[in-house]
Amino acid sequence: MPAAQAYTYERFPKWREFAEDSGKEWFILSTKYGLIRPDYEIEDYERGLATARNDPAYRRHVLEQVERLGLGDGDRITVVDWPPGQDMLRLITAGSGIEIGIVHLPG
Repeated sequence: MPAAQAYTYERFPKWREFAEDSGKEWFILSTKYGLIRPDYEIEDYERGLATARNDPAYRRHVLEQVERLGLGDGDRITVVDWPPGQDMLRLITAGSGIEIGIVHLPG
């Protein structure tokens, strides 16, 4: 199933709408697959944020994904309404010069 359809968290539809309306390329930070495009096919999984955060291989994988996207010094990744995701991306990209911001949506 495409990642954009697989996530069932109650706020995800609002996050998706915000991302799509931005007109910018957007990604989902998956605790299993890393930084994925919305059309990336995934299987159902259960993997908590703490497990991903404490997994050096996962953190390396996400950093490699960021680098393949060509992101670096002066670029910005914006996390929508998920401070733990923002913290994890800051940990992963520390020293890269990438700014990790957050936007909070009403309601």
